[in-house]
Amino acid sequence: MAHNSDVSKDKAENLFETAQIISENTHEIAAVSEEVAAESTKIGVNTDNLEGMLSGIQNLLKQFNTAIVPTDKLPKKTVRILEMSMLDNDFWYGVRKGALYAQKELEGKDAVIEYVPLNVPKDDLDELLINTIKSAMDRKRLSSNKKTSRSHRRQSELRML
Repeated sequence: MAHNSDVSKDKAENLFETAQIISENTHEIAAVSEEVAAESTKIGVNTDNLEGMLSGIQNLLKQFNTAIVPTDKLPKKTVRILEMSMLDNDFWYGVRKGALYAQKELEGKDAVIEYVPLNVPKDDLDELLINTIKSAMDRKRLSSNKKTSRSHRRQSELRML
């Protein structure tokens, strides 16, 4: 009977040790589950915040709806935009970025975007503006003359046929 008692005692100790291991593992699983739940809650809060921001942006866009929508249709004439700005504060750096972005976006769409930084002393600003505008107008005239002379050449060639 003493032998049965020892065997029972050993089995009970093994069972107790196994129960402790299971209990420790359960605590670890519970801790990980709590972390996952906290992260899920954080993700939910961030998602709600993003949805609120998106709604605000959509409302803001509605205020500035100008009924002008992008198109892939090319203009009949070359569109020319000349942007001139100072580079003396953050606002003008943003304007510059917009002009450079427009150059990139409108490349190959019969549009010429020219950006001219006005990085001169204020006393020289008037002269620079006048010269820049004249130069842009001269370039427009030259490109128009090239198109006109090409058109006249084609018409002459057609008449010869």
